[in-house]
This record gives sequence, C-alpha cells and structure tokens, in this order.
Amino acid sequence: PPKGQSGCLAECENRAKRVECDAPLCKAGEQCGNRAIQNNTAIKIAITEGFGVSIVVATEDIPSGVFLGQYTGQVLAKKELDERIDKEYTKKQKLYVLPLNQNLVIDASMKGSICRLACHSCSPNSEVVAWKVEGLDCLAMYSVKDIKANESITFDHSPQIQLLKMIKRCACGVRSCQKILGGLANASGPLMCGVCRTKVVEGGSTGQVCLHPALATPVCGECLKQYRQVDWAWKLMTTKTPGKEGACRWCTKTGKMVNCSDCPKSFCKKCLKINLGGNYIKLAETGSWTCLVCDTRPLDKIRAVLWAEGEEAKTETAGGDLNQSVWSIMSDVGHLLNPGTRSPGIPRITRPPGQNSPGIRGSAQAGPRGSPQTIPRPVGGIRQTRPGALRGALGPRFPGPRGNSPRTPSGLSRPGGQRAGTPFPLRPALPAHSPRLLGQ
Repeated sequence: PPKGQSGCLAECENRAKRVECDAPLCKAGEQCGNRAIQNNTAIKIAITEGFGVSIVVATEDIPSGVFLGQYTGQVLAKKELDERIDKEYTKKQKLYVLPLNQNLVIDASMKGSICRLACHSCSPNSEVVAWKVEGLDCLAMYSVKDIKANESITFDHSPQIQLLKMIKRCACGVRSCQKILGGLANASGPLMCGVCRTKVVEGGSTGQVCLHPALATPVCGECLKQYRQVDWAWKLMTTKTPGKEGACRWCTKTGKMVNCSDCPKSFCKKCLKINLGGNYIKLAETGSWTCLVCDTRPLDKIRAVLWAEGEEAKTETAGGDLNQSVWSIMSDVGHLLNPGTRSPGIPRITRPPGQNSPGIRGSAQAGPRGSPQTIPRPVGGIRQTRPGALRGALGPRFPGPRGNSPRTPSGLSRPGGQRAGTPFPLRPALPAHSPRLLGQ
C-alpha cells in the first residue's frame, strides 16, 4: 500500500477467512491492518454502572467492522466444563462461556475480559467470532453496525445458552426477537414441523422440540440437519438475483420466492402459505416486504405453544386460543338468553323458598289463576320490548309532518281528530246504517 495508508483491508484474503496475517510473511509489512489482536489494539469499550448492573458501552463513535476487543478466559475441554458446572459452580452463579471450536470452550466465569459483560440482543450491534492468530484459535468482538458513543454493546448469547443446554425466554424487545433462546423449547402436542409437516410431538403429550436456527419455530431433526449444511454466503455469491440469497430461509429450497427489502434473505411462497396462510402472501407481494428474520411478529402465533424453563405448560394450540375465547363468549351469551342451560363460569343466583319477589311470574305471591302474573316464563329467549316512538317521529315507515304520509293506523291518532304527524283533521265517521253518498 502507499505510505501512510493501511493494507490488508477488505480485499485481504486472510481477513475474509478470519485469519490474522503473520508479520514476516505479509506483503504490507508494518502497514498491515489485519493484526488487531497481535498488536494489542486499544479497545474502544468500557464498563459503566447503570441501575446496579454493569453495562458495556462504547467510548466513542465506532463504525461497522471495527475490532472492539478479545473475548478472553480459561480454555477448557467440554468435559472439563461439565465437571466444573456439576462440582464447583453453584446454580445461582452467573456463567460466561462460549464455544471456541468443536472440542474447546472459553470459560470466563471467574476471570475474563469486559467483552463477556456485554448484554444480549437478537439484533446486536457486535458479534463474537473465532479467529486464527499465529495458528491458535481466539475469540474477537467486532462491530456489525455503526455504534454511537455511550451506546450499549450487545451480542447474541444463543451459543452460550446452547452450550449450557438451557432454554431461556428472551425479552430484548426488538422486532427480530426470537422469544426463546437455546435451540430447544418445551411444547405440547400435537405439533408438526414447519418445513416437512411431520409430527414432532404427539397429541396429548409434552416434550422438547428443536427450534429453527433463524426463525425459532418447531422443526424436525432432518430438516434442522439440512439447514445447517447450507453455506448461505456461497448462496449469496452464486444467486441469479443480485444481492439476494435465492433460497428459502425456512426450507432451504428454491422456487417461487419473495425477497426481503431490508436484507438479502428470501422465502418461498410454499412455506409462507403453509405456516401463515394465503392472505399473508398477498400482503408480502404488495409493496416492500420485511422478511420473518427482520420482523418475527407474524410468527408469534406459531411460538405461542412453546415455553421455556420455569414457565407453565401451555396445552392449547396456537389457533385454539381465539377459538376457545369465542366459544366461551358464545356459551355465556347462551346462558343469559336461555336460563335452562348455564355456563359453569357464571354463578346462578337462587332465592330460598318462600322469598320470591311479589309480582314475579311463577312466584307464590302472584295473582289469581289466569292473570298475566301467572304466565310461565318462556323456555327460549326473553322478548325485549320495542322502545316507543315519539309523536311526529314514527320512523321510516311513517314520516314526519311534511310530505304525503299514509293514513295513520288505528291507535296512533292524536286527541282532537288529527293524524299523527299531519295538521289536517280527519273526516267525520259516517253512521253504520246510512249509505255513503257521492262526494262524501
């Protein structure tokens, strides 16, 4: 590179492979910019106390792709970590562990860098990834978004929760929140896989189900294995649509796709129709669409049957909540209309014998036999009396004073021989025995 400029930036092959350059072998020499961990670059984050909790914040404005710090701790084998958890660590102790590779983990529970104290978020502004430094594996934290000064540093804690074999409820509150972390969730049957529609939990039973890595929805083992084998970076490079992956993020297959307007991800119409219905596809095809990874709120109904550790079991299906509520409302209304059948949720008021109110139909103090008070209460619904109309306003059938109104029916005339709603007097009634003359 020219003097005064750094080399080995975005075009560096080692940086693309997350491998730091060796000083003797790098062509850039001292101007190499791919040796952040080796040069012990000053970190740009610090700890601040907020509401009794240690929060990691940025000390200055940080652009995307900048090294924030190294995640350090004790390097252990996975078996040694399991022994520590069983013998040394208590249940109330907070653990900070992350996988380093297939066999080793970094345990920063007792001692480590401040990167371990960063908060969790399903839409983080940084990431902790593995790098090769002089042949050794290391964990480094890099920013993935532009971070402002004094902004909280966050990264995804899902690998840590999966390593500890835990199931936790997420409350980060972002639009892309996965609700349940850990790769597993408790569920009640019947429940089917969102990809191949095979049963993962039988009806009338409960158990643990695997969660989709990107959507946190129920998925079977075969579909999960197939998803993990896909190289999405290669899909993005070889797709026919520029800037889009071209394969469904739900089933990993190609077909009739709907592309996200905010990210390169795509979804096939088949998965959207099976899991969310045909109306959702029409909504996605109109205008700009945000995918189910950027905005997971349409998946809340599917996740409603899942629960984490320490939560109560949910026995109702995702679509059964609305049906159950509507059915309860209908049964309560039916009880009010028909006293013979009552819902167990509504108490029925009863009076002791001999204490019925006077004048109530069917009561002991009602009128003589045949009077209106002794008429039995109907079995069906109670007929409600129609409210009486005011004078001069008899409704749409009998208009007001102005206009050609029809002849007033019997019982609706005013005193003085005037029609209800008209100022004209009525003709005098003729005697019944006299004939009607011409012109009268």
